[in-house]
Amino acid sequence: MAEIAIAAAIPLVEEAILYFNNHKLNRENDLRTEVPNLRTWLKGMQAFLRDQESKETTESLKHKVEQARDVAYDIEDVLDDFMLHAFHQHHRHDIFNTLHDLAHYVKHWSSFSDLSSKIQKIKEKINNLKDFATIAPDANTNPSESGESSSPGLGTAHQVMRLLDHNDIVGFERIREDVIHQLIHGGLELMTISLVGRGGSGKTILAKNVYDSTDVRGKFDCHAWVHAACDLFHKRAFQSRDRECPPELRSVSEKIVEKCEGSPLAIATVGALLSMKPMDLIQWNKFHDSLGTVIGDDANLVIISRILRQSYRELSSNHRSCFLYFTMFPEDCSIERGRLIRMWVAERFVACPRGEKTSEEVAEEYLDELIGRNLVRASRRDLDGRIRSCRVQSVTLEFIIQKSEEDQSTVSADNIRRLSVRKAGTALSQVTGDRAEKVRSAFFSGWYKPCSRKIGEIVDNFKLLRVLDLQDAPLDEFPEYVVSLTLLRYLSLRNATKIKEVPKSIKKLLCLETLDLRQTGVTKLPEQILHLHNLRHLLAYRYDVKNYVDFDSVQGVEIFAGIEYLTNLQNLSLVKYKPDKHCKILNELGKLTQLRKLGLFHLKSADGKHLCTSIEKMKNLRTLDVRSTREEEYLNMESMLHPPPNLQRLYLKGRLHKIPEWVCPSLNHLSKIGLKWSKLEASPLDCLQHLPELVELELVDAYTGVKLVFAVGSFKKLKKLHVEKLDQLHTVVIQEGAVPDLQKLVLCNCVELKMLPLGINNLSRVEELLLYEMPKEFIAQLHKSSKDRVMVSHIPIIRSFTLDAYKRSLDSIPSESLHKSSPPAGYRHEGVNSVMIEGEDKDKVVVIGDGIDAACLTRSLRKKVGHATLVSVEVLKPKDPVEKEDKKPGKDKPVTIQWTSGYCCQYQYPQLYLCKPVSDPEPPPCSIM
Repeated sequence: MAEIAIAAAIPLVEEAILYFNNHKLNRENDLRTEVPNLRTWLKGMQAFLRDQESKETTESLKHKVEQARDVAYDIEDVLDDFMLHAFHQHHRHDIFNTLHDLAHYVKHWSSFSDLSSKIQKIKEKINNLKDFATIAPDANTNPSESGESSSPGLGTAHQVMRLLDHNDIVGFERIREDVIHQLIHGGLELMTISLVGRGGSGKTILAKNVYDSTDVRGKFDCHAWVHAACDLFHKRAFQSRDRECPPELRSVSEKIVEKCEGSPLAIATVGALLSMKPMDLIQWNKFHDSLGTVIGDDANLVIISRILRQSYRELSSNHRSCFLYFTMFPEDCSIERGRLIRMWVAERFVACPRGEKTSEEVAEEYLDELIGRNLVRASRRDLDGRIRSCRVQSVTLEFIIQKSEEDQSTVSADNIRRLSVRKAGTALSQVTGDRAEKVRSAFFSGWYKPCSRKIGEIVDNFKLLRVLDLQDAPLDEFPEYVVSLTLLRYLSLRNATKIKEVPKSIKKLLCLETLDLRQTGVTKLPEQILHLHNLRHLLAYRYDVKNYVDFDSVQGVEIFAGIEYLTNLQNLSLVKYKPDKHCKILNELGKLTQLRKLGLFHLKSADGKHLCTSIEKMKNLRTLDVRSTREEEYLNMESMLHPPPNLQRLYLKGRLHKIPEWVCPSLNHLSKIGLKWSKLEASPLDCLQHLPELVELELVDAYTGVKLVFAVGSFKKLKKLHVEKLDQLHTVVIQEGAVPDLQKLVLCNCVELKMLPLGINNLSRVEELLLYEMPKEFIAQLHKSSKDRVMVSHIPIIRSFTLDAYKRSLDSIPSESLHKSSPPAGYRHEGVNSVMIEGEDKDKVVVIGDGIDAACLTRSLRKKVGHATLVSVEVLKPKDPVEKEDKKPGKDKPVTIQWTSGYCCQYQYPQLYLCKPVSDPEPPPCSIM
C-alpha cells in the first residue's frame, strides 16, 4: 500500500513544479531544484516497489516500505499545506495580476521558507532509506516460494476442496436440509431446484455438499456432477476467437478452470483477466502457477481471493487507487459513472492524458478496464453500451477492504485520508481534532438535521479537503463552511432540495473543478462563479415531472456574461439564457472549446444564428440539449454548416420548421436523438433513417401527421423507440427489415392510435412494450380473445399504465403473455393515500400516506418490477405551523422510490439499497481510509 501513497504524492509534486515554473516573482531557486528531486525519488521508489511486489517480503523490507509510505504522506501533506497558501485570486488584466502576485508573495513569504525547511527534513528521511536495495530479496526469488503462497492457513486448491466434504456448512444448515428433503421426498416427477444468491455467496459449495451427501446418493441409482465451467471460461477468455480455445492452450485452460473449483465468479474473473493476455503457453502456465495465494480466512472466498489478488497485481498504481476507492461507498450500492469519474479526477488518480484526451476520458477507460477484468460490474448501461452506473460485488468489496487495511494508515488514529460516514451520530465523535487535519475526501450520507451543525464543525477542520460529497443532505441553505476549503476540487450538493442560493463567497474555491447542484432549488448563480477558472463540470438542473413530460418540467440556472473565462468547462448544463445586448453570452460560449456537454434553454428564434455560430467552434461536443422559451416558439437551428463532428446525443425541444439539414447525414456518430414539441408537418423518419449509429429515438409532440412509416431496411441499429403525444397519428407501419434490432417500444398518450403497429409481429427482438394512457381500443387488441393478440405474443414483457391525477392503476389484461406490474403497488399497500409518478423517464413514484412502512413498500414494488431504490422519506409539513415533537417516525411521509422497469430482466443481481429512517439511530458505520 506504500505504492498507493506514492502514487498520490506524484501529481502534487508535478503541480508544485508547474506552480514554481509559472510564478514570475519567486526567488526561491532552491525549491525549483528540490521539488523535482522529490519527484525523482517517488518515481524510483514506485518502480522498486512494483519490482518487489511478487517476491518474498522480509520484516526488514516491510519496515522500510512503511517508512517509504510515511515519507510519501509527508510529501503530500507538506505540498498540500503549501498550496493552501499559494492559491490566490486571478484577475482578468495582467497589470492587476502582477500587483496582486507581488502583494501575495510578500504576504506568504514565510510559506516559501517553511516549505524549504520541511523539504530538508523529508530529505533526511529519504537518506535513511538508501539501504533499501541491500535488504530486498534476491531478484531471482521464485514467486511461488514467496510468503504470499506459503502463508499459514491460506491453503491450496486441494485444501479448498476438502471444505466441500463436510456435512455441516455454517450458515447453510437449514437450506441444506431443505434441499436434501426435496430431493428425497419430492416424488417421482422431474424436478428442478434453483439455488439463487449473489456471486461468491456459496451456491456452488452448497450444491456440491448436497451432491456428496450419502443420503442423496443412496436415494438415486445414478448421479452426475456436471461442470458448465469450461463454457463460461471459453466465453470470457476467448472472446476474440469466437470462444474457441487454441489447441496448445487446452491443457493449461483445463488446469486453470480446475483451480477455480467450479466457482462461476472465479471462472468469469480469471477468464476476463486472461482475455487481456497474449495467448502464449508460457505466460498461461505462469499464471496457473501463481494461483496459490488467498487473502483472508473465509473458506468461501478462497478461490475468488486468489483471482482478485492476481488481477490486482496487474493493475497500475492509478488503476489500483481507483479500484480501492469503492470502499467509500456502501455495500451493493450502484454508483453513477459520471460521479465516480469526476471524483477520481479530483483525487488525481488519473494519469495526465496525452494528446486531445481529457482526464475524464482517461478515467472512463480505467473504468472500462476494471469492468473488463471483472473487478467491477456494470449495473446499468445505456442502449449504446455506455456505462451508466457500476458497483462491486460483496466479495470484491471485502477484498478491497482487506487490501486497504494492509496499510495501517487506513485505520490510524492520526492519519485519516478518506472518510465515509453513512449515518451521522456517534460516528462523528471519531473524527475530531488532529484526526481531521489530513482528511482529503469526505462522504456523508443518511444523516439527519440535528447532526448538520456537528458535521459543519467537523468539515470546517478539513483544511486539505479535495472531495466533499453531501448528496441528499438535509440542508436548508448552502453550508458556509464549504467556502473556507481552499483546496476543494469536488463539491456535490445534489438533491439538497431546500438550497436556493449560492453565496458570492463561492469565489474562494479557486481549485473547484466540479460543482453539482442538480435537484437543488438554485435558479441563479452569482457573478462570482466566473472566478472559478478551474471549473470543469457545472451541473445545475432540476426535474419536476408530475405525470408525463411537459414543457416546463426541467429548470436550470441563469449565468452572467463572462462565461468565456471558464475555458476548462466540459459540462455546462442546464443554463437559462437571459437575453442580453448583442447576444454576448451566446457569443462567449464559442470560446468554451473543451465543452463535451451543453444544455441551454429559454431561447428565442432570433437567438439561433448566434448559438449555431458558437456551437460550430465546439469540436469536442458530445451532447447538445437546447429548448425554446415556450412550446410555440421556433428553434432556429438551421444556420449551422459544420456541426460538432463527434456529436452523440441531440435534443431539440421547441417548434421546428424542419429537421436541420446538418443533422442528416452529417452526424455519423449520433446514437440518440430526441425531438420534443417540434410539431413537424413532414415525417421526421424520412430524414432520421439515414443516421447509421442511431440506437434511441424519442418523438414527443414532434409530428402532426397521421401516419408513421418505417421504410424497408431502415433504422438498422435502433433499439428503443419512444412515441408520445402524436395527437393525429392513427397508423404505424413497420415494413419488412425495418428496425430489426428494436428491443423496447414505448407508446404514450397517442389518442388516435387505436390499432397495433402493422408489422410488429416481425420484430423478433422486442423485449418490452410499454403503454401509457393508450386508447381502450388499442388495449383491447391485447386481450386473449382478440384476433390481433398473436401479433405481440412473442414479446416477453407488456405493460399498460393509466394515470389519473395522483393515482395510477394497471389495466387488467387477461393474457398469460402480458406481464402486469405497476410502480404504484403501494396503492394497495397499507397506509397509502395517493400515488404520483415523477422523473423525466417516469421512473419515480411518490407515495403519500400515514404510517407507511417504507422498506416493506419498496420490497413489494421490487417484486413487481424487479429493481427499485428508496430515494427519500420525508415528513409532510402540516398547514398548522406547530409540529408535534413526539410524532412517530413514518407518519405522514411521502416516500420517493425510483424504479426501473425491465432491468430485472437484464441484470442478474438488481440492487435494492434501503435507508430506513429511525428516530434514534444506533452507532452508524464509519469507513475510514
